[in-house]
Amino acid sequence: MSDNLKQVSWMSFLYGALFDLNNDDFIERLEEEMQEEDIVNVLSSADEKTKKLFTKPYDIDEIKAYLKVQNEAFEKKCAQGDKLFFKALEEFENSDYLKEYFSSEMRVFEPEVDGSSVFIEEFTYCVFRKITFENATACINGNPFTQGHSDIYYDFISLKKEDSGYILEAADYTMDCVCTVSFSDISVTLKAYSADSDSRHWLFVNTPWDYLSALANGINAHLKYGLANPKEEKLLGIVKHLLGEKIAGIEAVPSQIYQLIEKHNLKNSAKPPYDFTKPYFCKKKFEPLWRELFALICESQESLPSYFEEKVSKEAFENHKQLITVQMNALGYTGTYPDFYKKDSLMKPTLLRTYNLSHIIAFEKYAEHHLRCYSFLSNGVIHTSFFIGTVFNKNDTAKSDIYSSMFDCDGRAVFSILSTVFTGNMSEQTYKSWTENAVKAAVRKADLKKADKDDFHFKSIFQRGVKLNFGILLLVFLMFSVGFSLIAPLILIVLEGDTLPEIFAFLRSEPLLLALGPIGGLLATVLLAVVELAAAKK
Repeated sequence: MSDNLKQVSWMSFLYGALFDLNNDDFIERLEEEMQEEDIVNVLSSADEKTKKLFTKPYDIDEIKAYLKVQNEAFEKKCAQGDKLFFKALEEFENSDYLKEYFSSEMRVFEPEVDGSSVFIEEFTYCVFRKITFENATACINGNPFTQGHSDIYYDFISLKKEDSGYILEAADYTMDCVCTVSFSDISVTLKAYSADSDSRHWLFVNTPWDYLSALANGINAHLKYGLANPKEEKLLGIVKHLLGEKIAGIEAVPSQIYQLIEKHNLKNSAKPPYDFTKPYFCKKKFEPLWRELFALICESQESLPSYFEEKVSKEAFENHKQLITVQMNALGYTGTYPDFYKKDSLMKPTLLRTYNLSHIIAFEKYAEHHLRCYSFLSNGVIHTSFFIGTVFNKNDTAKSDIYSSMFDCDGRAVFSILSTVFTGNMSEQTYKSWTENAVKAAVRKADLKKADKDDFHFKSIFQRGVKLNFGILLLVFLMFSVGFSLIAPLILIVLEGDTLPEIFAFLRSEPLLLALGPIGGLLATVLLAVVELAAAKK
C-alpha cells in the first residue's frame, strides 16, 4: 500500500508541476524531473505500461491524461483518508477543535516533544491552544524523536486504534517523511487571553477602525471556542460588525451600534449599513463613536490575563520598562511606560502627509507628541513597537492622546507605527543598545524630524501607500492651463488695447503662446505630484 501511495503522490506532484505548461516547456521540465532520484525510484517499481509511458519518445497527450488520472486518484485517497480520520477523532473530548486543527489547508502537523510528552501548542487571536498526546512516543521515519519541535507536512493522515492505545500517522511520500505518534489518549487545553493586551504588537493599522477590528478578532476567537465572558457575549453584534459581516439594511445593524450612532448625533452623517471599512468613517467627527466602542471592548477584557506578561519574567519586563522610561525622559518626554508625551510648538513650515493628502503645517503653538509602547517576545527577547502620533491643538487646554492622532483631521494629526523586531539572537548588550536606538528613532519620528542614517533598522509599518489623487492632479492641470492661457490675451488687452478678433489673429500667428497654457498646467501638476510623493516618503 505504501509503494502505491508513494507512486500516486509523486505522479500528483508531477501533474502539479507540468499540467499548465506548453509542449516545449513540458518536455524540458519533464526531463528535468526525470533526473530526480525519487522519480527514478518510483518509476523503477512501476508497472511496464507506466515505465513505457515515461520512455522517449514521449507522448505528451498520453502523459497528461495519465497524470490527470493519478492526481484525481491522489485527491480521492486524501479525501477518503481524511473522512476516516475525522470520524476516528469523534471518540475524543473536544473533537471539534481537533478536527479544526487537522483541517488546516496547510496540512501541517507540528508536534513538540519534551521527554515522554508529545504536544502541539499555539497562540493566535488571543487564545492559547494545546493538544497533548498522553503517554506518547513519537517517531520520524521509524527513528525516535525525543526532543524539540518539528513541522511535519503531510498528504495522508490516519488514526488507528490498538489494544495499547492509538497510533496517529502523518505521511508525505514526496518528502519521504512519515511521522507516527503512539499514545493512550488526547487532551485539549483552551485558554482565553486579553485582546486588549495581546493583539497589538503585530498590528498593521491603516485606520482607527482596523485597530478595533484587530481587537474584535480576539474576542471573536473567545466566542468561537466557548471561552467568552458575559461582557464579551454582549458584544457579539458589535464584534461581527467590526469584522465586516455583510449587512442588508438598518434592521440588520446591531442595536448597540445603531443606538450609539443616535447618541452621538451621527444619523445624518452616516447611513446604514455603517461599513466601518469606508474611509469616510475615519473623519474626526466619528471619533466619539470609535472611543465608546473601544471602551466597551477594553472593559470586556479587564478580567483576562495577558499572555505576554505570563510568558515573560516579571523582573525582565520591569527592567525593560525602566530602560525605555529613562531613555524617553532623557529625550524630553514625560510619563512612564507605556505612555509618553511632550508638548511644544512647531513654527517652521513642515510637510506632512495624512490619509494620502499632503499638508504644510507651520506656526502651531500647541503641538502634542504621543508615544505608546506595546511589548512582545521575539526569540526570548523583549521588544517594543511604538504607536507614534502628533496632534496640533487649537489651544493649550485641549486634550489629546495617541488615538486622537489616528483620525483624519485635515492634516492636523499624523500617526505611524515603528516596528522594532530583531531577527536572530541577541546578547544583553546588543539588546540594550537596540532598545535605546529604537526609542531614539521613535522620538525622531514623533518630533517630525529627519530620520537618522541608522533609523532604517526600525521600519515604519504604518503605510497608507504612496498614492496620488489623480482627480486633484487633473483639476490642478486644468486650472493652471486655463490660467496660463489667459496671460497673453490679458497683456494684449491691458497694454495694447487689442480687441478679441485682433488677439485671436495674433495667437494664431504665434503658436508657442497657445502652448503656454498646457505647458504651465503640466509643470504645476508635476510639481504638485513631486511634493505629494516627497511627503508620502517622509
